[in-house]
Amino acid sequence: MAEPVRVRRLTDQEGQKLQQIVRRGSTNARHPDVLAAQRKERARIRSEKGIRWGGRPFSTAV
Repeated sequence: MAEPVRVRRLTDQEGQKLQQIVRRGSTNARHPDVLAAQRKERARIRSEKGIRWGGRPFSTAV
């Protein structure tokens, strides 16, 4: 059985720092699943607009 977890109240400074991180959104702490979902969404939008990876639209003439 695991030992009980000990907790303490945050200091005002710690609380303010956490609020800053949450409001700003830390770019170093993104979960891989979130990144994968964002990539899929961007790919879906590109395909709807007909944009290739290079940024140019698909040519309709062959």
